[in-house]
Amino acid sequence: MVLSGKVVDKPKHVRHEKDGVKTSRFDSILISVETQKLDVKISDPTVSTILPGAFGKSKEIKYLSLNFMKGPILFGKHSFKGLNMLKALEFEDSLVTLYDDTFTYMPSLVSISMSLSEFTTELKKKFDTLTYLMILRIYNGYLENIKAYTFNSNNKNMTFLELSSCSIFLIEPKAFAALINLVMLDLSNNTLMRIAPGIFDGLSKLTTLKLKNNNIYKIQETALNGLVELLSFDISYNDLTEIALTAFHHLKIEDFMLNNNRLKIIEKGLFNYPNSNMIRNIYLQNNFIDKIDDGAFAGLDIMILNLAGNKFEFIGNKIFEGCKEMRLSEFTTELANKFDNLHNLTELRIKSGHLENIKAYTFHSNNKNMTLLELSSCSIFLIEPKAFAALINLVTLDLSNNTLMRIAPGTFHGLSELKNLNLTNNNLYRIQKTAFNGLVQLTTFDIFYNDLTEIALTTFHYLKIEDFMLNNNRLKKIAKGLFNCSNSNMTKNIYLQNNFIDKIDDGAFAGLDIMILDLTGNNLGFIGNKMFKGCKGILQLNLSGNPIKRILNNPFNNCKINEIIFFIDDKQSLEELVSKKVPDSIQIYWKQ
Repeated sequence: MVLSGKVVDKPKHVRHEKDGVKTSRFDSILISVETQKLDVKISDPTVSTILPGAFGKSKEIKYLSLNFMKGPILFGKHSFKGLNMLKALEFEDSLVTLYDDTFTYMPSLVSISMSLSEFTTELKKKFDTLTYLMILRIYNGYLENIKAYTFNSNNKNMTFLELSSCSIFLIEPKAFAALINLVMLDLSNNTLMRIAPGIFDGLSKLTTLKLKNNNIYKIQETALNGLVELLSFDISYNDLTEIALTAFHHLKIEDFMLNNNRLKIIEKGLFNYPNSNMIRNIYLQNNFIDKIDDGAFAGLDIMILNLAGNKFEFIGNKIFEGCKEMRLSEFTTELANKFDNLHNLTELRIKSGHLENIKAYTFHSNNKNMTLLELSSCSIFLIEPKAFAALINLVTLDLSNNTLMRIAPGTFHGLSELKNLNLTNNNLYRIQKTAFNGLVQLTTFDIFYNDLTEIALTTFHYLKIEDFMLNNNRLKKIAKGLFNCSNSNMTKNIYLQNNFIDKIDDGAFAGLDIMILDLTGNNLGFIGNKMFKGCKGILQLNLSGNPIKRILNNPFNNCKINEIIFFIDDKQSLEELVSKKVPDSIQIYWKQ
């Protein structure tokens, strides 16, 4: 038609069928949906209105997801008439306006997910008819104020409530009082400034509370009263400057997310209370903490204490009571005397810091029960002899991701029970023959991703190492005697891949009976006929990625080798050579 000289598109009646669902719309109005399916998803970005009775021929639907026009969508209570069996309703991108009778014809709803339009500013009376509702997710809206008794006793079965990104700045006491079975409450990404006493009245079964990314500046002593089952408390990314000393008393919180706030002091008593033995993790990173009281963590037995990115310039020797894992700020440059009073400490993990130098006798005899010590990513470039001498029961030592260039003799003095040593990703270029003296129980040795060019010939003699991780270094030669020692029968795996090895002495693996010998990505140009002389057995030999041009006569005859691996890219150049020089008893694999 033509109107005022302009062409106006004729309204379109569109029918569509997909995955057993027939839809009919008139322009942007959804007229009808026909299906026998239980689980239905309808995507049509042109739909902005749902006609009353549109689902009258789809009474079997139990799970309905609607991906309609972005922005406000119009519908009334009759739009969903007939969906008496509907259990779950989700609006993906549309903005929903709620009325008191919106869900009248959906009495069986268990789960609702949606964003609200600006015309919905309160939730009171919106869900009163939904006696089976367990999950309510509202992840966008303009609610501002959650009033007292917003929910009623019909909602007592609700276990999960999310009201995130809803511009909420005020919650009145008893707003959630009827939700007596609520387990999880998410109020993230709002503009709350305070938690008034009584807000969480009635929530005696709540285990998870999320208040992340609000503007809360203070937690009063009664703010969390009644949350007797609370396990996870996330109030990160707020403006917290003060927490009342008894705020967490009588609670059972396991995980405290207090990071990215404005806290300046951690007082003794904040985390010391009757149920403090329940605490597992405390995240305090990226605050403004410049003082921690002695004994602030006394009595705790926790996994993670994260204090990275704070302002304290020194650490007292009593503040880490009970901690097993932590990240240190740049102001902590040494550990001596910090753990002297921790008689029961068994595991200490420090995963970030600026320690630089670990001094002699850093640990005290009181730490003799420690079995695991991790000092990774701590910028350590020097460890003095006898630094760990007091740790007589240490089993695992992780010094990975530091800047160590050498291992001085005596570094590991006293560690006669050590079984696992991790030196991965340092700058070590040489191992002296006495570097590991005394490590008589060592079974796993990780020193890959270093700059090793030299290993003293008798370094591993008298050790019981089962797994050698020597890959990704700068080794050029494997000398006879390096792996041939009195305990070489203990060796199970040798990883030498991605070095610069171009020479292996005859008999370098003599006496070994191992699972894996990995020489991938080296510079071996030929396989000598005595390279494996005296070797008892190799389950898997990996020679992939070497520029092999020659294989001398009978190099594998005196060693029982189950399989040899080459790169598939080398098959054309090596296949004929391999077929002539490798016995038929050995399985050859060409791999990517």
